[in-house]
This record gives sequence, C-alpha cells and structure tokens, in this order.
Amino acid sequence: MEEKQITLQIDGHFITVPEGSTILEAACKIGINIPTLCHIDLKGTCIKNNPASCRICVVEVAGRRKLAPACATRCTEGMVVKTSTLRVMNARKVVAELILSDHPNDCLTCPKCGNCELQTLALRFNIREMPFNGGELSPRKREVTSSIVRNMVAQAQRWKVFFPPADAKASATMYRQSAHWEPSAADSTQR
Repeated sequence: MEEKQITLQIDGHFITVPEGSTILEAACKIGINIPTLCHIDLKGTCIKNNPASCRICVVEVAGRRKLAPACATRCTEGMVVKTSTLRVMNARKVVAELILSDHPNDCLTCPKCGNCELQTLALRFNIREMPFNGGELSPRKREVTSSIVRNMVAQAQRWKVFFPPADAKASATMYRQSAHWEPSAADSTQR
C-alpha cells in the first residue's frame, strides 16, 4: 500500500511529502534551514523529541493568524509556508532573547562554547544585549543537580496558594495547620 502524498509550497518551492510529515521535515528535504532548539531526531536510534516548546522554529502559514511551530505542524494539501518573513524573524529574535534572559552568562567557560545552537542563533539575530531582565538574576532558587527536582505545583498546593482564603483570619489558621509552622509565645495569646 502506497503512502498518500501531499504537495505544499515552502518559500516558493513546491515539494511533495508523505502524509503526516511536518513542515520542518519538508523544509529539510529541499534544503531550507529552519532553526530549532528543542527538536532532536536521532534517526539511527529511533529517538525523537519534538515537544515544540522553544518556538524558535515558527513559520508563517497562509490562512492562519498565528505563527505555527514547524517541528509540530503537519503538512496539508496546498499549504503555503513562508519561513523568513519579517514577522517570523522578529518572533524568532524575541524568543531567542527570552530564552537567553534565563540562561547563564558563562558562554566563554561553557564546554559547548562554539558548538552551541543558542549561541549561533544569538549571533544570527545580532543579539548583543539583553532587553529582558530576570532569569539568571531573578531571586528564585535554582537547583542545578540532577538529583534534586523542585516541584513547585506540589509546594503551592501544600501552601494553598492557588485558592487563598477570603480573609486574613482563615489564612492565619491555614498557616498554623501547615507543617512549616512553629508556635511562638505571641501565637498562643492570639487564639
């Protein structure tokens, strides 16, 4: 049984690909480079990771209002895709800036220096300074070992952050009931 073939247009080039192919796969077949950070395809080992979480691979698809991630968007018959419009390039630059804002500033001492896709993208988009603050400088605690995993959802549920009580008295009672509260002399007189 033969696979159904789909014809689409990418940057003015017509290509026919098997049904179920992504825009990224179709673009690679005709030599169009779409940058990716989260997409990994190790063909010989059957390992494939395409969570579409980095959004560096966004492209413009005719008839759609929003940009589409090329690594997760399936090709359809007659689809018209543009990979290097001003809108696409601006979106990719902003995404790269946001990723870099939460990235360590130790590229010169990093073992991947010179062989880093994020560093290559920063050069490609001419990112010289960080317009977004925070990230590495933010006060939130960061664990850098593989043996520690911080589960903020469980911690928030434990502290009832998602559904805070309506008044201050209920909030104080809830805090006293938590495992983190240690009674003091002042607390015993307020009850």
